[in-house]
Parts: sequence; structure tokens; C-alpha cells
Amino acid sequence: MSEEIDRKIAVIFATDVVSYSKHMEANESETVKNLRVCEKILTKLFKKHGGCLFNTGGDSFLAEFPSAVGAVECAVEFQNEIKTRNTLDNTTVKLQFRVGVNTGDFIKEKSNLPGEEVVTYIFSLGNK
Repeated sequence: MSEEIDRKIAVIFATDVVSYSKHMEANESETVKNLRVCEKILTKLFKKHGGCLFNTGGDSFLAEFPSAVGAVECAVEFQNEIKTRNTLDNTTVKLQFRVGVNTGDFIKEKSNLPGEEVVTYIFSLGNK
């Protein structure tokens, strides 16, 4: 009995917070509160542009999109909304996000897309 690995071509949207550790060190509670607001913005935009959140980790969010165009439009709109949010006086922690979009051949494992392709991409995103 062979256990085959299910693979698929997918468009991945990845984002994480710039200097998240420094924000947490400076004001943990306010950083978490502001990250939650940003996550709500992302969730709304994922739905609007056809994306599906499949993994999170601390300050990072991974979503799969059926279209590279949809993923890029979502990224641009997210960055614009965050920029606007950071100009508001009541924004206590002004978070900035790195966002990347990658298309590739991924392993499909239940509702996740694990594998070297995703890990390599996320690692490169965090080092820019």
C-alpha cells in the first residue's frame, strides 16, 4: 500500500509584521490588540478577493488564492488600509507588514500546505 503525496499548484499570500518582537517588548498588550485589528482587516480582504486563510503563527498569516491577480490586489489593498490606519491618532501601535505572493507546486495536507516551497518562501520574506 503506497501513501501518495497530494500536490497542487497554488498561489500563496504570506505576511508578517516588521519588527514584531520589538513591538512586543515595548508594549505586549497594545501590540496584540493592534494585531487583532489588522487580522480582521486581512480576513475581510481575503474573503473579498477569494483567499482562504490556511495557517497563522504569531504575527504571520498564510492564505491560498485561486488567482495571482486576486492575491496581489488583496496585498495592495491591505497595505493601503494599514497605511491609512497608521495615520489615525487612536492607533496605539503602528504595525507595518511585509507581504509576498508566490505561485508554486505545494503539498496538500488536510487544510494546510506544508513543505519546503512554503517554508523557503516565508523565510525569504522575513529576511527582506
